[in-house]
Amino acid sequence: MRHLFLLSCLLICCSCTVELFGKVESRSYYVLQDKKESVHPLVGKSANITIVDNSSARYVNGQKIAFGQNSSQRGYYQYASWFDSPAKRVPFLIRQRFEQLGFSTWLSERKNEQKSFQLNTELIDIYHDTSDKPGAARIVIAAELIDLTGYQSLGKKTFVQNIKLKDYEVESAVDSFNVGVAIIIDDLSAWVLGFI
Repeated sequence: MRHLFLLSCLLICCSCTVELFGKVESRSYYVLQDKKESVHPLVGKSANITIVDNSSARYVNGQKIAFGQNSSQRGYYQYASWFDSPAKRVPFLIRQRFEQLGFSTWLSERKNEQKSFQLNTELIDIYHDTSDKPGAARIVIAAELIDLTGYQSLGKKTFVQNIKLKDYEVESAVDSFNVGVAIIIDDLSAWVLGFI
C-alpha cells in the first residue's frame, strides 16, 4: 500500500512538472531535395557514369543541421535534423539527376560501346551561415571527372552556392538548402555534359 501511495505521488509530481515547464518541443526531420523541375536528357548520346562520394567533414556526415558565423565555427539546430546525412543524400541526388539525363549509373547497366566516366564528389560544406541576418544556406561541393576509357582526369571544379534565407525559421533554411543543392547539381550536370 505504501508503494502504491509513493507511486501515485510520483505520477502527480511528474504531471505537475510537465505542466509547469510547458510543452516539450518535438524534433523535426527534413529531407534534402533537388528542386529541379525539368531535366533535358542527353540527345543522341549515351554514356556510363559512376558517382563516387568521397569522405566529408565530420559534421557534414551527421544528421544535425549546422549553423555558424564563419568557416571555423559550428553549432547545431536543437530541434531540427536531416532525415539522411547530407554526405549520403547529395550523392544520391546527383546520381538521380544523371539518370534523368539519360546516363547509366550502375555497373550492371554498362555497355562496352558506351563512353565511361567516373565523377568523384565531395561535400565540403553545408551549413546555415549566420554572419549576415537572417543568413544564407552555404553549400560547397568539389568534383573531379575521370574518363575511364583512357583513365585520365578531365577536370576538377568546386561548386559554391550561398542562398539567402527569407526569415529565421528552420523551414526557410531547408528551402534555401534545397534551392542551393539544385543549382549546384544544375551547374555540375552542365559541366560534365561539356566533356561528352
